[in-house]
Amino acid sequence: MEPNHNDGILLQEGRLSIRYEDKAQDCLCRVTFDITRKFHVVIDSLESVHELLGGPLWFQSERKFQVLVPGTIKPLDCEIHGSVRQQVAGDDPNVYPSFMVLGNSTLVDHGVPLYNASAAIPNFAVRHFPSSASISLADGNWVFELIPVDDSRLVYPPNIQNELYKITHHLLLRRKNGASFSSGDARDALYTLSTFLSFCAEQWTAPVLVTGFDQSGRTAMQEWGTALVDSGKGHSGWLDEHYGAVIADVFPGFSNLMQDDEWRKTIRTAVYWYVRSDTNSVGPDGAIVLVQAALERLAWHILIKVRRAISEDGFSRLAAADQLRLVLNACSIPSELPGVLVELGSAAKAENWADGPKAFVAVRNQIVHPVKRQKVKGGRAFFEALQLGKWYLELILLKSFRFNGDYACRLNIPRWVGSVEPVPWAKATI
Repeated sequence: MEPNHNDGILLQEGRLSIRYEDKAQDCLCRVTFDITRKFHVVIDSLESVHELLGGPLWFQSERKFQVLVPGTIKPLDCEIHGSVRQQVAGDDPNVYPSFMVLGNSTLVDHGVPLYNASAAIPNFAVRHFPSSASISLADGNWVFELIPVDDSRLVYPPNIQNELYKITHHLLLRRKNGASFSSGDARDALYTLSTFLSFCAEQWTAPVLVTGFDQSGRTAMQEWGTALVDSGKGHSGWLDEHYGAVIADVFPGFSNLMQDDEWRKTIRTAVYWYVRSDTNSVGPDGAIVLVQAALERLAWHILIKVRRAISEDGFSRLAAADQLRLVLNACSIPSELPGVLVELGSAAKAENWADGPKAFVAVRNQIVHPVKRQKVKGGRAFFEALQLGKWYLELILLKSFRFNGDYACRLNIPRWVGSVEPVPWAKATI
C-alpha cells in the first residue's frame, strides 16, 4: 500500500505530531503547495495512522485533527482533505489521510522575531516601465517590494501554476526602520496588502507561499492556509495594466486610513462588495445591488463620521440618490450623467432622472423592488448603470486615499489599454 503523494512544491517533510481526540502520533509527513488546487497547502501522511484512530478510518470529513510542527507555538486545526487511502487486511490496516489546515490557525509560528518575509503574488498582471523594475509600496511602518516574475529571474515552478493561476510578482516585506516584528504583525500587514491589491485588481488577490525569516535568515514562520485568489481575468477597473507603478502613489493614503478602525472596516466592506460585484458570478443586475451596498456604506462613513455633514438620523431620512449625490459632491466627483452612457442616458431622459445618482439608484430600485412598469429593460442599460456605480465607488475611494494622479476611466467604453486621464478633482485644478 503506497501513501498519498500530492503534486506541488515541497514546503516541509519530516515528523509531525498528529492529534486526534485525546491521542497523538508522530508521523512522517509531506507538506506541499500548489496554487491551482482548491486547498493550496496539503499535509500528506507518509506513514499509517491507524493506531491513532484505533482502527480503519472510513472517510468522515467532519473528523477534527490537530497537527503540531516541532518547535512551533500552536498546533494547526485540520480536517481530512478528502484523499484517504486505506487498506484493511485482517487486524493490520494501513491508513494514509491527507489534511487541509482550517480557519485562522494556519500560521506555522516558531515564536521568534522576524526581520523580513517573502511571498508570491498571483494574478496581479500589471506592467510598469522599465519592466524589470520593482514597485515599492511604503508607509510609516512597512515596505512591500513587488518584484516582477519573468523568464530570466525569480521563476516559480510551472507545475504549481496554470493559465488561470500564475505567479506574477515576488514580494519582500520588512519594517521601514529595519526593526523586528512578530508573525502576527506580518499576517496583519499582508492582510492589509491583500485588501489593497484586490482593490487595484478588481478581483481577490493575496500573498501565497508566505515565509518569515529570523535575524540569521532561517525560516521562522510559514503560512499554510488557502488564500483567497481569483483566477486571472485581466484588469477592467481604475488601474490600467500598463501603469502599474501608480499604485505606489495610492498606497500611502490607503495605508494611513487603514490605521483607523472605522475607516478600516469601511474600506474592507467597500472592497468586499466591489470585488464580489463580478458579473460572471452575479450578473449585471446582482452586481448593481452589491455596488449600491458599498456606495451607501462609504456615504454613511464619509458624511457622518468624517465630514460630520449630517446626523445619522438625517442620513437615514435621505433618499439613496440624495445620499450618493452628497458624497459625490463632498469628494469633488461630478454628478452629471456622463454622455458616453447612451442607453442609460436615453432612459434617464424618458424618466426625467436629473443626474447620475438618480439614474443609478433608479435602476437599482427597479431590480430590488417590484414595479408595475420596467423603466430599464436590462441589456446595455444595466451594463452602463453598473459601470457608473463602479466608477463612483472607485473615485470615492481614490479621493479618500488623496490620490491626484492619472487613472483608467471605466466609462470609456471600449477602453484601450494605456488610456489614462487625471482624476476629476485634479482636472478642476489644471
